[in-house]
Amino acid sequence: MLNVVHKAWMQHVDHEYQTESNDRRELVTLTRSSSPRRARIRWYPGEDSHVMVRECTDDDVLLLEEHLPTGAAQVYAAHRATARTGRTTFLAVREGARPVGSCVVVWFPAPRGEASGANALASQAEIAHVFVGEGHRGRGAATALIRSAEELIVGRGHDRCAIGVEVDNVAAARLYERLGYIDTGELETYEYTWVDAAGGEHPITETSRRLTKTLR
Repeated sequence: MLNVVHKAWMQHVDHEYQTESNDRRELVTLTRSSSPRRARIRWYPGEDSHVMVRECTDDDVLLLEEHLPTGAAQVYAAHRATARTGRTTFLAVREGARPVGSCVVVWFPAPRGEASGANALASQAEIAHVFVGEGHRGRGAATALIRSAEELIVGRGHDRCAIGVEVDNVAAARLYERLGYIDTGELETYEYTWVDAAGGEHPITETSRRLTKTLR
């Protein structure tokens, strides 16, 4: 049965029901929001606790910023704004009532099967900005985010997905490879400006390796 500690993340719920399978439990909720869509919440067993993944809401953005602050950069609000355009889907993960991380699924416009060769990227979706707060890593949160993202990607008709990992992030690369991602040998270097909590701007240059996975 559903542990009552997780009720804190399900305010404004009219009705809920759950289904179970061998490797996960799913809770589906019907909300009072103006939209008739159902919010689907996935449960995955972690090593020490159960974690919950769902599409990030405005309330979730506030809680993420409270528990895992990004300061003046307001990263979660930016991800949520982009998700509203339909170009991405923004997912959040919790342990109990506390948000512990998030990720973004980037959708490319070309329908499956229409891209090949140099345009093969367009036949995939990409999982990006995977983040789990320190102190919560190694307990299944990142795995739950990636599995949920993969289900969304398959549901959109994609056969493959890609993920990037910084060249010096050995732990993340090990996790992705354990989940079935294969290093393509491609490197991507990009630059951006990080805004700290005081509003200071810092130019950042990072290089990432590109990994891909066949989902079906």
